[in-house]
Amino acid sequence: MQKFSKIKLSLMISAPVALMATAAVSQKDGYYFGGTYGFVSEQKATNSGVVTSDFETGGLRLETTGVADPLPAGTAVQTGTGVGWETSFDGGNMVVANFGLRTGQWRFEGELFTQSSGIDSHKRASVADAINLTDVDASRLVPGLTTDLGVTVGDLIADGQGKIRSSGIMANVYYDFDINRPITPYIGAGFGMAEVKVDYSPSGVRIIDDADEVFAWQVMAGGSLMVTDTVEAFGGLRYRETENANVRAALFPADFEVENSSIGAEIGVRFNF
Repeated sequence: MQKFSKIKLSLMISAPVALMATAAVSQKDGYYFGGTYGFVSEQKATNSGVVTSDFETGGLRLETTGVADPLPAGTAVQTGTGVGWETSFDGGNMVVANFGLRTGQWRFEGELFTQSSGIDSHKRASVADAINLTDVDASRLVPGLTTDLGVTVGDLIADGQGKIRSSGIMANVYYDFDINRPITPYIGAGFGMAEVKVDYSPSGVRIIDDADEVFAWQVMAGGSLMVTDTVEAFGGLRYRETENANVRAALFPADFEVENSSIGAEIGVRFNF
């Protein structure tokens, strides 16, 4: 999967280079609108949570199984107990629409975006910051259950299903470097608000299905090429990060902070008027 992601990133970056043979056309002040499509590599996330109300772990009682268990059925898990795991993601996609104003070498724009990535797997689940849940029967996570499920937490969460999706609005500023060449390099930065939707459903078990609105920021770099007097092609890289999304678990009583950051490679077009 990582090798495939690197190939897609290389293609997204190199695509606009094929346009370099086009004669240079000067950029003009004024308004523009445009859009981009890109490939997203969502970064590994740490999900840090706390139990929000007391509960007892599910499954067969210790005296029934007679097997040593780091988290026996019927264990009282108190409010405030820490719980968490790490999540890895598949490659994803992003779409961006923007409207802006160019004045000299500066550009100021508003942006709407959406991006999503599938879940690859979850690992290193633990409770109370010390008890490793990898080899514990998954029934411990289901309060009130009186039988074991016959599958460990590690095996359950290794089958990544679901996705993480971010959608929002950003205010960006760009600087175009005038190097008197067909390709105009640029850098940019922006901030705004995003809704982060978290769907963690490993093996079809809905652990988290919730959303949060959070602050977001990003930095961008790339190159632009004037194809005609009014049409501009560009490509580049984008790093986007949001505040941790505060979401509620669906399987057991706990709240989580989910990290959310990504690196994207994009190509796009702007129409100047």
